[in-house]
Amino acid sequence: MPRLVRVLKNRNFSLLWTGHTLSHLGDNIFRVALVWLIVTETNSAQATALVFMAFFIPNILVSLFAGATVDRFSRKGVILASDGVRALMNVLLAALVLLGKVELWSVLCIYVFFGIADAFFQPAYTVIIHELVDRDKRASANSMNGIGRQIGVILGPALGAVLVETVGAAMTFLIDALCLTGSLLAIAMIRYRPKAGKEEAGKGSRSYLSEIREGLQHTFSVSWLWITIMVAALVNAATTGVFNVALPFFW
Repeated sequence: MPRLVRVLKNRNFSLLWTGHTLSHLGDNIFRVALVWLIVTETNSAQATALVFMAFFIPNILVSLFAGATVDRFSRKGVILASDGVRALMNVLLAALVLLGKVELWSVLCIYVFFGIADAFFQPAYTVIIHELVDRDKRASANSMNGIGRQIGVILGPALGAVLVETVGAAMTFLIDALCLTGSLLAIAMIRYRPKAGKEEAGKGSRSYLSEIREGLQHTFSVSWLWITIMVAALVNAATTGVFNVALPFFW
C-alpha cells in the first residue's frame, strides 16, 4: 500500500478526510448553483458581486476570531456546527427557490451566515489533525487533504453545472445539503479523547483580542509567511472576480 494512502488506515483520520472532501465538494457545487440562481434572477454583475462580498467580508472578519474560538471549544464540535449551519442554509435557499420567494436580500443574508460558518471549519480541521494523526504520518495526512480539496475543486463545479441543468437549482442546493450532512455524519463518528489544551487549562485567562494580536505579530514577524499570504490574497482577488462574477455572463 502506498505510504500516502496508508494514513487512511487510521479510522478517525479516514472519517475526517471523508468529511473534509464531502464538505469541499458540496461548497463548490453550491457556488455554481448560487451563481446560476443570481444570474437568472437578476442578470446583474453588480448583484453577483454583492452576493460574493456577502460571503467573503464576514468570512475574513470572523476568521480573525475563529482560531481563538477553536482553542476554547471542541474542534469536533466546531466542525459539526459549521457543517450543520451550512447545510441548513442550503435547505433554506432551496425552499426559497421552490416557493418562488427568492429575493436578493434573502440570498445575501443566507450567504452571510454561510460565510461565517465556513470561517470556523478549516481552523478546527487543521488543529484536529494533530490530535488524530501521529507526527510521523502528518505529512501524508496533509497530502491527502490536498487531494481531497482538489477533488472538490475539480468535480464540484462540473457536478454543479450538470445538476443545475438537469434537476434545477433547488435540487442542487438540497444535494449540497446532503453532502454537508454526509460530512457531518462522518465527523460525528470520530471517537477520540481531545488532548489537553487551552480549553482545559486557563480557559478565559486570555482574551480573544490578545490571542488575535499574538497571531498577527507572529505572522508579520516571519517574512516568508506574510509575503506568501499577501501574494495569495492578491492572486485570489484578481481571479475570483473574473471566474465568479464576470465569467457567468459569457455562458
